[in-house]
Amino acid sequence: MNASARIADRLRNDIISGRLLPGCQMLSRRELQAQLAGSSNAIQAALDELVEEGFIKAHSRHGTFVAQYPPHRYRYGLVLPSLPDASGKFSSNYLNALCAAAKRLRFGGRRMTLHVACSQDPDLPQHTRLRQCIARGSLAGLFLLDYQVADHWLSLESSRFPIAITESSMTGPGLTKVVLDQRLWFDAALDAVVARGLRSVAVLVVADSNAATMMAYIEAGSLRRGLRCRPWWVTAVDERWPEWAFNVALGLCHQNQSETPDALLIADDNFVPAATRGVAASGLLSVRPLTVIGHGNLPSLTPSAVPILRLCWDCEELLERCVIRMEEHRDNGVPSPAETLPTLMMEPTEDTVSATRPR
Repeated sequence: MNASARIADRLRNDIISGRLLPGCQMLSRRELQAQLAGSSNAIQAALDELVEEGFIKAHSRHGTFVAQYPPHRYRYGLVLPSLPDASGKFSSNYLNALCAAAKRLRFGGRRMTLHVACSQDPDLPQHTRLRQCIARGSLAGLFLLDYQVADHWLSLESSRFPIAITESSMTGPGLTKVVLDQRLWFDAALDAVVARGLRSVAVLVVADSNAATMMAYIEAGSLRRGLRCRPWWVTAVDERWPEWAFNVALGLCHQNQSETPDALLIADDNFVPAATRGVAASGLLSVRPLTVIGHGNLPSLTPSAVPILRLCWDCEELLERCVIRMEEHRDNGVPSPAETLPTLMMEPTEDTVSATRPR
């Protein structure tokens, strides 16, 4: 370890341990040089490193101070397994909503940084930078989108580092869970259908490993509520090809069908643009009303071709709750019990092409 790295480690540890408190003024460069036995260049390089990491703030006229909100207590990492495209967008709107929410996270000095392309290859430079942040203590905790993938390269089971996830079935020591429960989303959507006096419902779900379970849950939930839900009205689309939702919605709602549903549930926001175009093209809305309830992730909503109800998860609230739970874990030594994020119903508006939600 060279002299500047040794000095940076010493000062960083002093801040993390509390020997140097937030907001306090540090020794001058000359005093640090004498105390830490380093050259002027080594001291400057160490201070520059700590400024870049966010541990200290340098004010040319007034000296150098420990940051009021040092990263080991206030900076959290959002870890995503993929890269955005050239425009900075991800193929999944959930990821886009998480990134937008992470940029807005600013309560009580807390903030969140983005770490992308963290997959199963531990030699990628993104992994090296993230592991350095963890090893140096410049992160207070991580929100992991894919715990199983990260566990291949991050050694999560041996880490005491606060980690938040949304998957209820994952197990591991010290995991904080704020759960996004798809079953509760369907319950809320079906309850909304009943509350509006409707009698039949069709559903468009994601064609993944949980599709059969969700389809059975939807059919059972419809039956309990007295709703008619024909087996051919519960369909699935592969999330890799969301445009197929157009054909599905067109077939479900076409006015030439002998029977069409009173309501359509679109259970993935990536399907909303194509599916609502299919509803519009079906001609059904010119014959009779159809209630469409579409999934959403705030603060980003995908466009809709027709007015729809949005049943949303708020990713800003999700990240804030995860941060609070991780801090409870850090302060108490044990993770808090898992909690479930509630859904939020948004009524349709005249402007059906939705943009990012304002603050």
